[in-house]
Amino acid sequence: MISTFKSGVAGYNQLLINKPIVTSLVSAAGIFGLGDTLCQVFFPHKKRKYGEKMKFDWNRLNSAVIVGVLLRCPSALFTYRIVNPWYINRFYPWLLPSFTKNFTSLKKTFLAVIFDVFIYKWFSTFVYMGGTHLIEKSKGDVFQTFDFIKDNYWIQMKATFLFYIPYKWIIYAWIPFLWRNIIAHIFSCFWAIIFSFL
Repeated sequence: MISTFKSGVAGYNQLLINKPIVTSLVSAAGIFGLGDTLCQVFFPHKKRKYGEKMKFDWNRLNSAVIVGVLLRCPSALFTYRIVNPWYINRFYPWLLPSFTKNFTSLKKTFLAVIFDVFIYKWFSTFVYMGGTHLIEKSKGDVFQTFDFIKDNYWIQMKATFLFYIPYKWIIYAWIPFLWRNIIAHIFSCFWAIIFSFL
């Protein structure tokens, strides 16, 4: 059982090395599809009438998968495979000079969290909120999407400052480089389940 699990993880890790884009896209489709299914089955909409059975919303499931594949997956790949290595290599020697060889990984994690949460997240939240709303809600109505962002952007950013600091620390301190975007998808599903419950 354990050996089978280890061989499966090793095989998946090899796919992330050899075919990172295809593997990440397929994984995102499965993770976001499963996440939305869990939301609908275990945390149905709170506005339902007492005792009313909710029908499974296949359109919502399709939208969740589309958002995961077309928006969330490319965004996570860009963040963890391109942006993070770039600013670490570019700014780490300048901002945090290695006056000692100790705590190098700790300092890099600190820099990554600060950059992601307090700089990069302003841009990525705007893109993610706008893209998700265009696909799932406004169906391409740009003006409606901008109104939504205007009303909800700061609320989302306050939640980001509260929850994303420990989340990003876990990602950068303990998750292997190849697995970071996959773990980010799983976190997004839990995030969606929490908001579905609320």
